[in-house]
Amino acid sequence: MFNKHAVLLVGLITCLAPVSSFAEKLGDPAPPLTVMEWIKGKPVQIKAGTNIYVLVFCTLSRANDFALTNLSNLQTIYQDKGVVVVAISDEPAEQLKAFVQLKEAKIEFAVADDNASRTMINYQQAFEQVALPRAYVVGKDGKVLWHGHPLLDGLGDVVDEITSGRYNLKQTQKRIVAAEMMEKYLALARQDDTNSVMA
Repeated sequence: MFNKHAVLLVGLITCLAPVSSFAEKLGDPAPPLTVMEWIKGKPVQIKAGTNIYVLVFCTLSRANDFALTNLSNLQTIYQDKGVVVVAISDEPAEQLKAFVQLKEAKIEFAVADDNASRTMINYQQAFEQVALPRAYVVGKDGKVLWHGHPLLDGLGDVVDEITSGRYNLKQTQKRIVAAEMMEKYLALARQDDTNSVMA
């Protein structure tokens, strides 16, 4: 489910903001995290030579229970291999704190309050993405190695490939391009269905 306000905000700022000097394609350096407040977990700073980061931009709500379980499992399974999962939301800090307190047992990863959506915008704009939720994987070299929907596009598979040394940048680029083309095709097909029904 999309956060309509976030989608509109990203669209507006994309038109007004200068192009990021960071990532524009897979294999480029990841933008830094610009966080207003760390709601759960220790502060995370992306630095080359440290961890593998899974950044998930989302709205934290009761509708995301399955996603929370999935992210917690990912953190638990791969934490010994240097994987750090961070959920980043532009919702008000008090709202995030209340949600984290309610779901404490299900959240095994860091949660951050984005600073005026700056982090989300830097990533989403660089990869021409608008929809939420969206996940980005940053490797130990500090470069963006994957992006996609955290539940639908194979996040667990790509983290496994990276941690086991089987990751292939060119193959991943091809998979993402194919998935994005399919998304566009399905969106056009749905428009045609709507038009034919209304005709």
